[in-house]
Amino acid sequence: AGLSGAEGMGWSAGADLPATPASCALICRAASLEPSACYVVVPALHPLNFSYLDIWPRRATLPLNTKRDQPMRRSLALLAFLVLPLAASADEKIKILFKKCAPATVYIENKPNEDGSYSLGTGSIIDAAGVIVTNHHVIEPCLKTDREVKIFLFDGRQFVGEVFAETKPLDLALVRIKDSPGGLPTIEWADSEAIEVGEDVIAIGNPDGLKWTISQGIVSGKRQDMIQTTAALNPGNSGGPLIGPDGKQVGVNTLSAYADRNNIAFARTSNVARQWIEQVTAGVVDS
Repeated sequence: AGLSGAEGMGWSAGADLPATPASCALICRAASLEPSACYVVVPALHPLNFSYLDIWPRRATLPLNTKRDQPMRRSLALLAFLVLPLAASADEKIKILFKKCAPATVYIENKPNEDGSYSLGTGSIIDAAGVIVTNHHVIEPCLKTDREVKIFLFDGRQFVGEVFAETKPLDLALVRIKDSPGGLPTIEWADSEAIEVGEDVIAIGNPDGLKWTISQGIVSGKRQDMIQTTAALNPGNSGGPLIGPDGKQVGVNTLSAYADRNNIAFARTSNVARQWIEQVTAGVVDS
């Protein structure tokens, strides 16, 4: 404080100050300065206790300018080295999940109504031949006509899809891409029993037609055949995948339970969806 280099950072002499959560970026900067150029606040002197440590633009009582403090400086630098990459790796993981799963997520659009409006939603490709799982309420309008919807892929291709199975009680439906070229990207099912409350999840969908939007949250509860999540689900997200940390589909996004509540949304569990699909394929249930 008041020394060369510190003044340029806005540091000045001052009184005692309260401990606050650490800023790792500033810790890193401080650790790289000359020993006589900075002061830090260390409420607990144990070299591994950095829960509440910060660098402030004022003078504190522990100058890092003696041989005794060298282990502390090394610990500070090590802390910054370890913590900062963790935050970066979390961001990178979300990017990786999106890049992996977005190509297998589709935008579904029904034919326009008489007034020109149309309903839309999301689906995920579960078979490379072009089989898509979505919500019943997403494709419900087309059941009154030719059972066909428009399918838009992440790479820009467009197809016509035909609904070949649906269940209103489970709010699930299966759509087959007509004239499918095959070899389409798919999302693998996860075991929804294995995912735990508190685990990170992401949702990919098309809220209000904003194609391939990602939202992040956690599993906030498990309710019989539904997963409760804090990931934002808005109109247009319906039918899209809820994706676990391993990049597999743990649920089919279904609804936000309350119009006037935040962070209360649900997805049909992957195990329930997969069991119904297997029954449809085996001819056990009516399609």
